[in-house]
Amino acid sequence: MTGTEKEERKEEEEEKTKDEECAAIDHRDKSEITRITTDYKDYKLDYRSSFDWDNVCKWIANIEASMETGTQMQEKTRKLMRAVLDVNVHESPVVQSVVWKENESVEVPEKFQVVSTVFCLEYSCETLEGYFRAVRNACSLIEDGGFLIQGGVLDATTYNFGGKTFRCHRLKQTHILESLKANGMATTAEQGYKFITHDDIFLLVSKKI
Repeated sequence: MTGTEKEERKEEEEEKTKDEECAAIDHRDKSEITRITTDYKDYKLDYRSSFDWDNVCKWIANIEASMETGTQMQEKTRKLMRAVLDVNVHESPVVQSVVWKENESVEVPEKFQVVSTVFCLEYSCETLEGYFRAVRNACSLIEDGGFLIQGGVLDATTYNFGGKTFRCHRLKQTHILESLKANGMATTAEQGYKFITHDDIFLLVSKKI
């Protein structure tokens, strides 16, 4: 058996093990999604939430070398928010509904100058076809000359959330470039594309051209 064949055999065995671990898990656990969404709405609308946002804010402050406390960061974020949208990148329309608006005068546009997604697109599906659909729908929300900011993980086949393990699409950099190009997004520095990666975690900025 050659080195290449051994490597392929190893990958097949790893995939089989992960499939067995995920076999009993529904990838689209709607009850869990509903609970998280409800927590977020409560947090924004009337300050009720079972989720401890303070720890998240402390983590962000540490990364950004900020002196803000968790409470200060939360208050600043609340003041900047204009609306909360229910978005599904696998459905049409992509924006399913407006969950909350700062006031009735706030107009939610059909397209945006910037769309940001981190650990979402490749985690929302299990196939390459699903990933292409997610990117297509996310990019449909970007106006001409606007930008996509995308963060994620390359080569991951599962992810953990809420104490559960879920399957996801095994994302390659070639998939990213192909999907961006197919949706009129920049894939070169000259066009307005930047890709940064470290230990398979990536962040990219791509301009709609």
